[in-house]
Amino acid sequence: MNLPVFATTAGDGAWTLQLLVTPGGSRDVLAGLADDRLRVRLRAKAVEGAANAALTAFLAEVFGLRQRQVHIVSGEHSRRKTVRIETESEPDWSAVAGGM
Repeated sequence: MNLPVFATTAGDGAWTLQLLVTPGGSRDVLAGLADDRLRVRLRAKAVEGAANAALTAFLAEVFGLRQRQVHIVSGEHSRRKTVRIETESEPDWSAVAGGM
């Protein structure tokens, strides 16, 4: 399966996602692409890591993973984030496309 523009492989069972996160929204939602990054809007505010925790939980739900399989690699204090997901099989990218 072809990878979306915001995703790259990161070794066996791992993928890296480039995200643009907007905290403090009305709901948790995938909101399309921005500069080749997946745009994610979250209800949680960017206070004391609440938005980061909400992001990993939301992405785990979208991909049908456990939260411990989703890690923020860089950008913990930025809207531009790099996230690594770890799973034995390639994620269902249509789940992401369906959410946009």
